[in-house]
Amino acid sequence: MKKTMKQSLLLSMSVLTLGAVFPTSVLAQTESSEVVSEHEMAVSDLQSALDLALELFFEQVPDIGVTYIDIDLKEDGSYKIDLQGYNAEGEYDYELRVAGEEISDEEFDFDDDDDDDDEILDLDNYLSIDEITQIALDTIGSGKVTDWTLEYDDDRPEWHLELDEVNGDDDDVEITLHAETGEVLELDDDD
Repeated sequence: MKKTMKQSLLLSMSVLTLGAVFPTSVLAQTESSEVVSEHEMAVSDLQSALDLALELFFEQVPDIGVTYIDIDLKEDGSYKIDLQGYNAEGEYDYELRVAGEEISDEEFDFDDDDDDDDEILDLDNYLSIDEITQIALDTIGSGKVTDWTLEYDDDRPEWHLELDEVNGDDDDVEITLHAETGEVLELDDDD
């Protein structure tokens, strides 16, 4: 009993310490912009929404290999998520809208076409969507990420992000990052 209480106490202290340190380190990495601060608060909601969508996709098709992820931030703060993948039976497309833990506009399509040669994404070996978003914001300065796409392109896994309101202007920017390393592969200013 004493050992269990001691382990629980150590775990609680570790969590409290991380909770106190993490927000400071994230804020230190970004500019003190109101747009960035608002977006940073929503980033963990984004990760939760993606995790929930993937969990539901894997429940419907347990042996699916995911080949494409696209997430759009909607004006109401919800995320429209499109997941695509395939297995031996054919191709699957799963679209849903996630707001918090609420699911709406859910649509599941199956196509028995089995000649899909898209690369399967190795999601366990990529940076999280939170990390990718932070790298994009750190690279560009500030803005609001409105679209995230993960797919194989040029024989590598790439995140493509679109940002609006870049550095307080009406500028739009697209940035492409390597999904494993976070390396900036391309930066396009849409002006």
